[in-house]
Amino acid sequence: MPALFPTISFSYSVPGDPEHELPLNYFSTIPFRTAKDDKELVKTAELAAAEWAQATGKDYGSLLKSGGLTARGHALRWFFPEMPPDRLSSGVKLFDTTLFWDDANDVLGLKEHAAAVDDFILGYLLRQKQGKLDQFEFASNKLMADATFGVPGIATTQNIQLILSLVKSQPVKTRDMSFESYKKFRKLSVGGMMMVKLVPVAYGIDLSDQERSSVEHFLDKLPTVVALLNDLYSFDREFIEHTNSGSLGMIQNAMAVLMSRYGYSKTEAEDILKKEISTIEKKIMDDYISWEYSSTHRSENLRNYVAYTILAVGGIIHWTSHSERYQTHNSKVCIDFTQLLPKDLEGLEKLEGYPPPALVTQARGDTQCEGLKQDDAVEPTSVNGALDASEQHSLKCDLYAPFKKAPAREIALAPYKYTESLSGKNTLAKFTHALQVWFNVPSDPLETIKKGVTMLFNSSLLLDDIEDGSPLRRGRPAAHVLYGPSQTFNSATYAVLSATILLDSLAEGRHKHVYKDELENLNLGQSLDLYWRFHSTCPSIDEYITMVDNKTGSFFRLVVRLMEAETSRPSNPALLHFITLLGRYYQIRDDYKNLSEEYTATKGYCDDISEGKLSLQVIHFLQQHDSPSTDQVRGLLFRQRTDVSKEGLSPELKAWIVSEIKTAGSLDYVLGVLDDMHDRIMETLEKLEGELGANKKLKILMVALRH
Repeated sequence: MPALFPTISFSYSVPGDPEHELPLNYFSTIPFRTAKDDKELVKTAELAAAEWAQATGKDYGSLLKSGGLTARGHALRWFFPEMPPDRLSSGVKLFDTTLFWDDANDVLGLKEHAAAVDDFILGYLLRQKQGKLDQFEFASNKLMADATFGVPGIATTQNIQLILSLVKSQPVKTRDMSFESYKKFRKLSVGGMMMVKLVPVAYGIDLSDQERSSVEHFLDKLPTVVALLNDLYSFDREFIEHTNSGSLGMIQNAMAVLMSRYGYSKTEAEDILKKEISTIEKKIMDDYISWEYSSTHRSENLRNYVAYTILAVGGIIHWTSHSERYQTHNSKVCIDFTQLLPKDLEGLEKLEGYPPPALVTQARGDTQCEGLKQDDAVEPTSVNGALDASEQHSLKCDLYAPFKKAPAREIALAPYKYTESLSGKNTLAKFTHALQVWFNVPSDPLETIKKGVTMLFNSSLLLDDIEDGSPLRRGRPAAHVLYGPSQTFNSATYAVLSATILLDSLAEGRHKHVYKDELENLNLGQSLDLYWRFHSTCPSIDEYITMVDNKTGSFFRLVVRLMEAETSRPSNPALLHFITLLGRYYQIRDDYKNLSEEYTATKGYCDDISEGKLSLQVIHFLQQHDSPSTDQVRGLLFRQRTDVSKEGLSPELKAWIVSEIKTAGSLDYVLGVLDDMHDRIMETLEKLEGELGANKKLKILMVALRH
């Protein structure tokens, strides 16, 4: 096998773990290294356990065994083997505290877990966004936040989103998932991957999005390996803990999925996981070798990133294989794993690529397993290459047959499905779930409302991109670029129709008026926006706000009004005013951030300026600033839409326009508007909570939206 990481110079670590033999159950092929010195790591881990024990009343000795410490050293000795020991201490505290926090929340019921998570996210965001400390009801959440913010360089938007997504990912009832669905879910929620994602932070590696994308085809498989190995090694402990707490139905483990959904025994499930892991590992290392020894140019930073990421995963695997956290359970306890096996063998799913479980073959009296058979395909018969008479007849068309609906739903929805698949902020779905705290809509109508409004929103994105000529949507080619404007327009209108049909299934009749009313508002608001741009007319700020209220605010109002209709509640003026403020803030914030680097990666550099969009900062600049540059900017914004000989504004021209808007104070004006508006939104929310009850989920969403 070719040498691994041939260009990397290692200073603080040695290959493998030369002081110890590999555990008997070790079978991974992902390489790892061991840091030479971890004395400081051990001390920090002991302090983290003591701090958690004091705050929560947990046993100190038990915490040491359930954290990152092992008889061979601390986990980070293998996770980040090339980091200087003095820089790892803050990482040790975060790692161990995360494990303690996860264990404390893992056995909670759904409601208790949701309350703990909401408390953490709200307090975390208040600290990150507003600098407010100690905004926690749960002592464990404060410890978790302290440990997180104690890591230098971690408080970036990207890292914050990573941590919050990990926290929010649990618990989910995974035993009803298919094995493939579970692997996709677990890949995103496995805790150890948070440390892997922090590799660039830990080593100070600066990478472009393009560089990250160039190695995703093999690095993106690593989380699945970590997840399945974690499940394999931790199954006994998790089973006992969930059994003792009466929450076995909430166990999140691939072993449980294979046993309960497919009927495999514990031994059979272990063998399946080992085969899955070995297959994925081989693919990762083969792809890495091909990449490493290809002729493609690779920067030193990218090589370091790849090497340290693979080694971090190898380190996680090695630590997991011998850690007391996963390997120790009370052998005196009789463990009845058969509780997970299905009582009824009828309807068991077949796991693709594997034989049925022994439980099934024994029940059927089979001596061997036969896979599912497919009907043999029948090839057309021919004589000297010509179709026979019956087949010639099948090619004829019956021009007088009855009407038949076109089997083209998938074709019609293809552009919509593509846009839907692009990861977004999911603000409307989060908003709907937050309002559920107050409305308590039954689950089926709630899902209908969420899905219907989301379909309407995504269809508007298809139309927006056509009307604006946007080449990108969420960092990928816009749908009309791939499918053409005509097919994309048709897909958008079909999606609106589908949303209408879906919302018609709601039982309460009032929803029809609500839907039609807000759909009309949406189109009227969009009409104003398009009219101003086409006729090169700059609206007043009041006219702009009216457009936003109708266009953007309609989606938020639609959610509230549908939930009111479904629960037969009268309209709440205070809540609708809150929604109005939210719609304005959301649009102004979005337009403001369009000029930032964050949007450059997903929509292109200053995309709104390319479109000649009349955002609040542009309107303020054109109306309030009187100078020669004002007319020059006005000419560039409006003329580009009619001058077909030009390919659009160059990045240099857009940078100059932004500079002029900034110099005139228009960006500061908008930032002040956003600050004031967010304060008003939070004040209005507090009044609503006094009337309708506390709503942490909505408060979390509002704090997260702060610019």
